[in-house]
Amino acid sequence: MAKPDPSSARPAAAPAATDAESGTDAIDVTADLRALETMRQRGLIDPATYERRRQALLQRQGDR
Repeated sequence: MAKPDPSSARPAAAPAATDAESGTDAIDVTADLRALETMRQRGLIDPATYERRRQALLQRQGDR
């Protein structure tokens, strides 16, 4: 099996400044909440972690 070419690597996510410039922060919060709920439903995070992260995302959304 061939190894991936390291020169073709791309960053996994845009920095927060990019979100602020593009105005996509609200969309990102909605997507983050959906992803968080999916992780909870699949048992990938415990209820306390889910609620803590959910509250942080809702706070971020309210800070805009």
